[in-house]
Amino acid sequence: MAQTAAEQAACKADYQKFCSGVMPGGGRVLECLAKQKDKLSPACQKVIETHQK
Repeated sequence: MAQTAAEQAACKADYQKFCSGVMPGGGRVLECLAKQKDKLSPACQKVIETHQK
């Protein structure tokens, strides 16, 4: 499940803040971010919602 450059940019700060120890690949980053969804930026929340469908 590849993310676009815009999606990666939207979640970059949230990834660094909440999931920096998670190795990319296999949906692990999205899974980590989804667990922190209520703390994420609005733009990143939209990315997570899109990929959870």
